Amino acid sequence: MIAIELADVRKTFEGRDGRQAVPALAEVSFGVEEGQFVSLVGPSGCGKSTILNLLSGLARPSGGKIAIRGQPLQGVHPDIGYVFQRDTLLPWRTVRENVCLAAELKGVPRAQREPEAMAFIKKVGLTGFEHNYPHELSGGMRKRAELIRTLIKRPSILLMDEPFGALDAQTRYLLQEDLLRMWREGQSTIVFVTHDIGEAIALSDRVLVMSRRPGRLLVDVRVRLPRPRGATDAQSFPEYAEHFQEIWGVLREQLTAL
Repeated sequence: MIAIELADVRKTFEGRDGRQAVPALAEVSFGVEEGQFVSLVGPSGCGKSTILNLLSGLARPSGGKIAIRGQPLQGVHPDIGYVFQRDTLLPWRTVRENVCLAAELKGVPRAQREPEAMAFIKKVGLTGFEHNYPHELSGGMRKRAELIRTLIKRPSILLMDEPFGALDAQTRYLLQEDLLRMWREGQSTIVFVTHDIGEAIALSDRVLVMSRRPGRLLVDVRVRLPRPRGATDAQSFPEYAEHFQEIWGVLREQLTAL
């Protein structure tokens, strides 16, 4: 079943105060099957984050169609979770309180929401830090808390905008492993934006390579590495180098073209 479908989607940001309009996306079309992990890579400013904002319902396309399980997307979809690139934890709430937020807003009783939150906190190794505030945590800890705050809502579609880009390499590997484990357990459909080709290959079923702005889809790479696999296992397979060279070859042309 197709979970997400974009058909000839265009997006132009209208100019203000005499500025010219900025075309961000030019007729982007692709589908994502239920349960797939798909990554978007491309030059900076090519519209990767714009695609996530359109899929989340936070922005509207200038043309084309977006459908979720065959139904036109109209506004924010209740079954879609979004992990932003920037830190969005509420600074006045502890880790436990941040993770409980969605259930609290829905009116779920404390006796029900808190044990579930603690179970998720344990899954990502934050036990002992549940009463800490965001400023008392490392960057990796904050990102773990932000991830489970979204996953505890059990979205069937998860959008992720460079969630690990600002972290050191070791922490990034650990969080990639956490994400893959929780994805296997929940089997959400994931659309993941990254600048890291290796990360895209290691995590994904498919890697969509985009052009310079206005962004359009250039290549749809089907990752041939076996599953299950860990985030650091990918490089041991010969297909990894083949995928890397294919993707980098396309990106290099975009980055060096006049």
